[in-house]
Amino acid sequence: GSGGVLLVRFNGAEKSGQLLCVKPQRLEAKGELLASLLADALEIRTARLQILPVSEEIRSRLRKAKLEIGDHQLHLEKKILADAKYLGLVEFVQGPIKEG
Repeated sequence: GSGGVLLVRFNGAEKSGQLLCVKPQRLEAKGELLASLLADALEIRTARLQILPVSEEIRSRLRKAKLEIGDHQLHLEKKILADAKYLGLVEFVQGPIKEG
């Protein structure tokens, strides 16, 4: 989608310093979730996706998290925290990408 992602490290994550992609979920959210569930059912390895409603706790944790790209702090406030009702947390997987 065209919403963009933030690369974030959360303290206290399962794997210390784990990098996640945080993406606002808008019109494409249902399709992304369906694709993730279908890949799991077909046993195709993809990055794990978790959808979360944006709450005050989520907003607070995102503001405290370490953004990998400093310029993204503005993007966090204007694009994600301002109007997103749901966020997709996507596991960051190093390697080539495939789209289609």
